[in-house]
Amino acid sequence: MKKKRGFTLIELLAVIVVLAIIMIIAIPNILNTMSTSKKQSLKVYAEKMFNEAQKSYEEKKLSGETPSTSYSIATLSPNQSKYSGTVTIVPGTDNTYSMKITITDGEFSICDKAFSALNDSSSITEGACS
Repeated sequence: MKKKRGFTLIELLAVIVVLAIIMIIAIPNILNTMSTSKKQSLKVYAEKMFNEAQKSYEEKKLSGETPSTSYSIATLSPNQSKYSGTVTIVPGTDNTYSMKITITDGEFSICDKAFSALNDSSSITEGACS
């Protein structure tokens, strides 16, 4: 009698079902991780832009020039194209000032928030600023 080799249809279907169950469980977790990573990347980049705007503002003040109060993300970081927005500096009294940022990567946005607000996860929203 000849020995048959190979898998039966039932065995192949069982493997496909197991793989489908693994995919159903894994895909939402992967998408959530990707979304969290994009938000974290936007937050880190916003912090970098705050620092760049502050540096530029302070350099102009120290040199005796009138510093700008609005800095474009494209001006602060000319070699990037993923992010757009502005950092706004509002001069106060006694050489103090406050800073706010509006930045987007097309998918997520931070809309008119202070540096301290970046630690709050609700400061990053989906879509563009309204």
